Amino acid sequence: ATSSTLSFANAVEANEGSFDCVVTNSCGSATSTAATLTVNDAATVASNPSNQTVCANAPASFSVSANGTSPFTYQWRKGGVNIGGATSSTLSFANAIEANEGSYDCVITNSCGSATSSAATLTVNDAATVASNPSNQTVCANAAASFSVTASGTAPFTYQWRKGGINIGGATNSTLSFGT
Repeated sequence: ATSSTLSFANAVEANEGSFDCVVTNSCGSATSTAATLTVNDAATVASNPSNQTVCANAPASFSVSANGTSPFTYQWRKGGVNIGGATSSTLSFANAIEANEGSYDCVITNSCGSATSSAATLTVNDAATVASNPSNQTVCANAAASFSVTASGTAPFTYQWRKGGINIGGATNSTLSFGT
């Protein structure tokens, strides 16, 4: 290191420190002020978001964490498209709805570059509802009879038929049949 320039082709943390230069000629020497070399680490993803499955109108959130030299900026994306205002390490939905379903990732940036998290999927399940109710029936003694119900929402569904508000053992299909 005997020229007027000290260069590091690929600076690493081991190169960090305080550097000065002693300039000498036939009449003496002078020492420069010290300059500090700080080597920042590029942003990397320390933890990726996890897939979420929630019921409609329930909260959901995705989080990431970063390694590297701070400060970091965060930009959440849905399907690769930036989400306006989603610039923290956590993306939250107070009341997730079907329109929120999709694939989310986060771009983490610092002064040395950026890194993109793996994608996580948000699935929003709809609550079970009765799409069609059973119909009243009148039958003759010893004739077959059945009641059916149709469910909507997110499957799978379970069924439990009741008589007078009390569970009927084994009556766990969408149709309750009596008959010969």
